Amino acid sequence: MAHAAPRLQPLKFPTLPANETSDQKYWKKFKSHLIVKEYASVSHVNFSATSPHDFAVTSSTRVQIYSSRTRTTIKTISRFKDTTYSGELRPDGKLLVAGDATGLIQIFDTSSRAILRSIDSHKYPARVTKFSPTSSTTLLSASDDKTLKLWDIPTQTAMNTFTGHEDYVRTAAFSSNLVISGSYDGTVKIWDSRANISVTNLIHGDGIDCVFPLIGGTRFLSAGGPLVKVWDIIAGKCFKELRNHQKAVTTITSDSNCERILTGGLDGHMKIYDVKDWKVVHGVKYSAPILSLALSPDDKHIVCGMTSGLLSIRTRQNKPQNSTLPKKPKPTSYQRLTRGADYKGDKEDLYVEESRTKRLKPYDKALRAYRYDSALDMVLQESKDPLITLTLFSELMHRNGLQQALHNRDDHQLEPVLRFLIRYITDSRFVNIVIEVALTIIELYGNAIGQSTLTDGLIQKLRMRVSQEVERAKEACRTEGMLELLFAGSSIR
Repeated sequence: MAHAAPRLQPLKFPTLPANETSDQKYWKKFKSHLIVKEYASVSHVNFSATSPHDFAVTSSTRVQIYSSRTRTTIKTISRFKDTTYSGELRPDGKLLVAGDATGLIQIFDTSSRAILRSIDSHKYPARVTKFSPTSSTTLLSASDDKTLKLWDIPTQTAMNTFTGHEDYVRTAAFSSNLVISGSYDGTVKIWDSRANISVTNLIHGDGIDCVFPLIGGTRFLSAGGPLVKVWDIIAGKCFKELRNHQKAVTTITSDSNCERILTGGLDGHMKIYDVKDWKVVHGVKYSAPILSLALSPDDKHIVCGMTSGLLSIRTRQNKPQNSTLPKKPKPTSYQRLTRGADYKGDKEDLYVEESRTKRLKPYDKALRAYRYDSALDMVLQESKDPLITLTLFSELMHRNGLQQALHNRDDHQLEPVLRFLIRYITDSRFVNIVIEVALTIIELYGNAIGQSTLTDGLIQKLRMRVSQEVERAKEACRTEGMLELLFAGSSIR
C-alpha cells in the first residue's frame, strides 16, 4: 500500500515578543481606581499586617484609618498640635504610633482613639516611628535632631540611642536584630539593636529619603535623589544601581513575597522591578509627585499618596465566584441523544484511536501534480495566513520550481504576488524568502517593465518600501555608533 502524500507543513519562525508580558497583565488588573482628596500632602501610608489589612494614611495634622473592604475612612485621629509624620499600625492592628513636627511621639488605641503613651524626647520633628516586627513592646523613632532611639513602650524609656549621623535622619527600618537608617548626610548606617554601636557605614551619595530591607536580612535598598542602590549587608557594598527615575525617589515597598519591588518618585512615576534581574517590568504614571506608596499584604490594594493631597487607591479585581456565574441552559433533545459520544474512557481502559487519513488541501494536490503556478494562485487567493504563502515559496525554491510558478503571467496574474511582496518585504522573519522571490520576478519580467502601468506602479511601490527600509537600517547603524561612543566615554570616566 502506497504511503499517503504528506500535507504542506507551515514554516516555523521565532516567536515575536508578546504585546503584553505576564507582569503587565497582572499589574493592569488593579483597575478599580479611587481618588480621595486630603487637606495636605500625603506623607505616609501603612497597612496592617493582620486581616482585613486596614491602612493608616498620614496627612497634615491627622492620621486616618481606612477600611480595605469599603475603602472609606473608619477612624480619624487628629490629636496633634503640628504636622504629623509616619503614622504606623502595630502588626496586630490594635495600636497606632505617630510623631509630629514638635518631636512628640504618641501611641493610640485604634479602637477607642485614646492616647496610651506620649514620649517627648526628640528636640526636632520625629520623622520616623515604627513598631518592631518581632517585639510588640519595642518602638523605633528617628528625628531631625540626627538621632535614632529604641523605646520600651511600657516604661517609656529609651533602651538605645544611636548617634553618628551629621544631618537629618528621615528614614529607618528594622532588619532582624539590626536597624538600618538613612540621613541627609548621604550615608546609610547599620546599627546593632542590642548595643549603641554602628556596625556598618555605607555611602549612598545624595540625601537619603528611604531605606527598605528585603526578606532574608542580607540585602536592602536605599533611595537618595533619582538613584536607588541595592546593598549586600554581609559584603558591605552596592551590587546594583537602579537609575529609572528622573527625579528623587521618595518611597519603596514590595509585594508579599518580596519578588517585586515598587518605587515612587517626585517625577510622578511608580516603577515595578523584578528582584531576579532588577529590570522594570511595569510602570504607572500618576498626576502628581509621589510621597508615599504601600501594597497590601494580600497583594490586593496599591495605595499612593501625592504632594497634591490626592490619595490613589487601586484595587485588583478578583475573578467572579462560581455562584455569580450564569446557569447553564438545559440540554436539547439532540444533546441528550449524543450524550457520551466524546467519552474517552477511564485510566484503566485501553482506547484504540481510529486512524483517519488527513485530506489534502487543493494547493497540496496541485503541488503534488507539479502544477506549481496553480498552487501559487490558490494560496494567494484562498489563504489569509502569510505563513502558508511563505511555506509554498520555500517549497518551490527547494524543488527549483519558483521560476515555473512565476513565468508566463500577465499583469493581473502578477498583481497578487507583487502585493504580497510589498506587504511583507519589511518583515524580518520573511525577508530572505521575499527577496529571493522579488529577484526572480525582476529576472523574468525585467525586459517587460514599462509595458503595463499596473505592474510598473506595483514595482515602484516595492522599490520605495525597500528604499525606506534601507534608510531605517542606516539610521539604526548611526544610532548604534553614537551609543557606542557614549558608552565608551562613560567607561573611561
